[in-house]
Amino acid sequence: MMKEHEADIIKLLAALTAAPRWMTALVIADGAPFTWGDTDLWRITSALLSVLFAGVETYAAAYIMRAWRQAKPGTQPEKVLFGIWSFTLLVLVVVMTPPIYANTIRIEFHTLPPFILLVWAICVAASTFLVVGGVGYAEKTRTLRATLSDAERNTSDTRATLSETRATRESLACELCDATFANRFALSGHMRTHKNGHDVSSVIPVNTTTT
Repeated sequence: MMKEHEADIIKLLAALTAAPRWMTALVIADGAPFTWGDTDLWRITSALLSVLFAGVETYAAAYIMRAWRQAKPGTQPEKVLFGIWSFTLLVLVVVMTPPIYANTIRIEFHTLPPFILLVWAICVAASTFLVVGGVGYAEKTRTLRATLSDAERNTSDTRATLSETRATRESLACELCDATFANRFALSGHMRTHKNGHDVSSVIPVNTTTT
């Protein structure tokens, strides 16, 4: 079961663990050279955050999958969640494949074809936003599902109350003239007027209502 604020925690952790990529891109975008990449502190910090980001991505994919499994089959949210979940897994595979390939054949990663490096870089950048967007949509469907469940429960309670009220009224109604009464004693007194042949319209029963 999804816990409250679970989605917010996942999104925050995704942003924090992706901090090295943000810094690498935005420092250069601001016109300053990025010179920290060769320092030991940066390498250790980046490695630790990368491991944590992998855990966050895996947890986010599991969160989206849970939302997909809990969604009503055949609905648009169920289809969209499945698409987001599948695309997220595909992007993660694309992110991991080129480095694994380069390490396997013992070549420098930057020597791979430019097109592969470009697609890889796009997927690396997109992975964070997939986590944030996918988890956000999954949270939205969860909230909507809870709201619909409350509405259905309230509707069911209202129908049950109306049925009970209708049954009560029918049980306290006169079969001969359709007059209704607040209790069975008033109904019994009214029925005696029928048996005695009295004009019922001239008799005002106690605690009566008309339908």
